[in-house]
Amino acid sequence: MSQQFPILAYGKNRPAQHEPSPYGYTDSKQDVWVHGYVMYGDDYSPYIIEGDDSIIATLLHIKTEDYRIVLSCSDSGEGFHSEGNSFNMNDRKLVTVETEDGPVQAWLYVASTKTREQYMSGMTVLESGDWLRHLTEKKDAEFRAEMALSRW
Repeated sequence: MSQQFPILAYGKNRPAQHEPSPYGYTDSKQDVWVHGYVMYGDDYSPYIIEGDDSIIATLLHIKTEDYRIVLSCSDSGEGFHSEGNSFNMNDRKLVTVETEDGPVQAWLYVASTKTREQYMSGMTVLESGDWLRHLTEKKDAEFRAEMALSRW
């Protein structure tokens, strides 16, 4: 593998800012906006597709010595088998994002045609484009509902 691109994490694999780098395999991480994509979600996971919005993701710079295994694990976790494979849950795309230091190319996992057809019909657009924010808002709403019920 000649060039090693960072990985954009936007869902369950996106670390919160106070968390250490995932598995100790990253040199650095930085939250970035990824333009041209829309995030959909339910109670379990988000998916993204191309669109006229933006999502927030964490740009993970993987240590050189760990790159192959981390990319392989990431591909497996995202259901990516190979480019153009009809069994892919997500396709891996090379995109450009703006960072504090300028533009950077990175891998982004985007819902495949199969996923859009089979799993996304009941999902809603997450207007914030931020999965961590969505989870926080969901927890807050559940807590408020529980407090309201406990008053009875």
